Amino acid sequence: MKNENVLEAMEHVDADLIGEADAYRGRGRTNVWVRWGAAAACLCLVVVGVLLWHKTPASVPEDSGVVLSENGVTIPQREITLPSDGEADMIGFFIYQGRCYVEYEWIRDADVAGEYLGTVTGSIDEWTSKDQYTELTGSVGGDFYAVKDFDPSFMLCMKQETGAVCTYICDSGITLKYGRELYEDRLRLTGNYTAVEYETRQSWNGSENDLWRMEGSEEIVTRFIEALDEAEFIPWEDVPAKEGFTGTTIYDTEIWHMYFRMDNGTDVHLRLYENGYVRFQGLLKVCVQVPEDAFTSLTGLMENRTGAQSVR
Repeated sequence: MKNENVLEAMEHVDADLIGEADAYRGRGRTNVWVRWGAAAACLCLVVVGVLLWHKTPASVPEDSGVVLSENGVTIPQREITLPSDGEADMIGFFIYQGRCYVEYEWIRDADVAGEYLGTVTGSIDEWTSKDQYTELTGSVGGDFYAVKDFDPSFMLCMKQETGAVCTYICDSGITLKYGRELYEDRLRLTGNYTAVEYETRQSWNGSENDLWRMEGSEEIVTRFIEALDEAEFIPWEDVPAKEGFTGTTIYDTEIWHMYFRMDNGTDVHLRLYENGYVRFQGLLKVCVQVPEDAFTSLTGLMENRTGAQSVR
């Protein structure tokens, strides 16, 4: 692909990679080693920017580019718009076949890597000029692979010498109308998970690792997945802020983090909010609203820890 075509496809890179610190904090499989130990165990990854935090948070443009139409919600390719002071750090990403793949989760003790697809350079940092965002460059460097059971146009991964694997999701340049287009067509959720675990927002934010595994609740979980599949996507920015509060944001309505442990070793990480809103951690610009009965049946189990087993 010619460089000019890659640049056109990458018109939406930096503003989003640098923004949403709250949304991306703690990304990865929910255990202490993966959340915080990966940086210590693989110090070299910090050098190439696998996951760096903000020196100066960049604002997301008013027009985020998310478009709602009769075809669904379109998340266009990312736009290169660096902060004027050039002081913001990036999360991990790389460019392959004109698509931008953004860090999703760290995995340990699971063989998820499939076919070798190529090698990217770690040549991009927060000071890189726009014309250097070219094919097979990124803020991370190394060999990358397909992820077993997933379409490589959606998910890829990189392996580290420590045995850890980091998955990357193409979270832009897509249109979604119904939940099934994400949860079934791309994430193959139904019938392919081995366990369901959850924790409170407080536990996730504070890396408390207070995880609980659902037991004997398959009917309620199945109803919830069916509701996810049937719901229509809406832009996350259209979700109303918490009613009756001032100086607050929609993030204050988050109540649970939910993890489907998939049979191929990956996770489907969901964020649950008041009033039935649900986001997939790998596509934070869109969400669905699940009907109240399916949502409260599930969150009631979480609140009461009905039949749950501690994962600690």
